[in-house]
Amino acid sequence: MKIDWGIADRIREKRPIVLNLSNVVTIGKVANALSAIGASLITSKDIDEAKEMVSIADAVVINTGTWTLGRICAGASRSRLC
Repeated sequence: MKIDWGIADRIREKRPIVLNLSNVVTIGKVANALSAIGASLITSKDIDEAKEMVSIADAVVINTGTWTLGRICAGASRSRLC
């Protein structure tokens, strides 16, 4: 596999705003990786902020972790969307 290191250079030049929607296990690691390549990170757990956050972001990272029936049901039971 050949790595195009120019991508990292272009990211550093642009300094994109990245909305990070990651699971609790990886959120810190994803944030550190994005910061290391020059991205500006935003994150929120508040569903009321979602529309605004997406509108200002240049990119969105979504990492939901491992899906299980229990996690799906627990999330759906707490959501105002379900």
